[in-house]
Amino acid sequence: MTRSPVALLFATQDRQVVWYYLDTIANLRARGFAVHVVCSPGTDLDAIHATGAHVHPIPMEREIAPIKDLRTLPLWLRLVRDIKPALAIGGTPKAGLVGMTVSALCRVPTRTYMLHGLRLEGATGAQRRLLGALEMLTSRAAHRVVAVSPSLAAVFEAGHYNAGRPVLVPGHGSSHGVDSARFAPRPRDVNLAMDLGLAPDLPTILYLGRLTGDKGATMLRETIERVAEQMPAQLLCVGGTGDLDSATVSASLAAARAKVVMVEHAVDVVPYLSLADVLVLPTRREGMPNVVLEAAAMEIPSVTTRVTGATDSVIDAVTGYLVDYGDSAAMADRVVGLLRDPTGRRAMGSKARERVLRDFRPQDVARTIVDLTIGTGTPGPGQ
Repeated sequence: MTRSPVALLFATQDRQVVWYYLDTIANLRARGFAVHVVCSPGTDLDAIHATGAHVHPIPMEREIAPIKDLRTLPLWLRLVRDIKPALAIGGTPKAGLVGMTVSALCRVPTRTYMLHGLRLEGATGAQRRLLGALEMLTSRAAHRVVAVSPSLAAVFEAGHYNAGRPVLVPGHGSSHGVDSARFAPRPRDVNLAMDLGLAPDLPTILYLGRLTGDKGATMLRETIERVAEQMPAQLLCVGGTGDLDSATVSASLAAARAKVVMVEHAVDVVPYLSLADVLVLPTRREGMPNVVLEAAAMEIPSVTTRVTGATDSVIDAVTGYLVDYGDSAAMADRVVGLLRDPTGRRAMGSKARERVLRDFRPQDVARTIVDLTIGTGTPGPGQ
């Protein structure tokens, strides 16, 4: 009996596999690969098992932890030697570094590093140099780098973090596209709005993401305060609070001179998106912000920043607006303009959904990632 070729896929956390790679797993299995997944133990392992993949939980720290990382190496080495993968695809900083290094040591024939973002853009000094060196080590262990946005690919190459490896983009970008059936226009969830304490007569600005300075917390507060000076409005802030500065950020937003409603965590973000008239993302850096594409699929225009990754998530003045990072006055003006022009806002939202339907279909993104890995794919526009 002929043994199916093995594909090894890895990410640091189990939920990252669910977020990024379920369609890639499906595509690999459809091509006849037996898929083996490595990630940290967690509550989402059952969802990965349900794809038909073999799951191998290996504990991994998100932050740099040399002693703990070294302890996992024998587990990685034993696994890769046992399953003998024909190809390896993996990303996120920790799993990317360890998984690619072990795959190179075990001479896995085809190795693709998935670049989801560049943490060093928010770092300075020795930390930035260290993170840059780790990116180069990961790239050197891979045969190619697949970046989730054109601007991320450009920054990675300009910094020579790719160690001479080709940096490719799947189509127009994204790690997994957008499920446009799930993220589709829907009526406002009135009961949820009442439960949250949102005012029914005020337009709603939505922020959806981690509550941390790296996501532009100061700019977010300044923006909602500037909007409130020009017109009645409210901010719905749905964000994770797992970062070191999350408590400080939360307190700052709660003290804003504007109506702010905060939700710490949401398993399903669709009902919250249904409440939004405009999405704002005042971020400092991104890979490709999925929340902007998800909002676009629901015909909600976004105002975000002209920074790595985010700049690829909207077509400026067509599907949303781009402003300079830190320019809260410009962001507030764009938000107010959209809120005061419902007809123009709906037209922009419609164009945003059209773009998602055309350029970010999950099956297309997954197929292109696998094609680029095995050498049959065509890089995205402009490459």
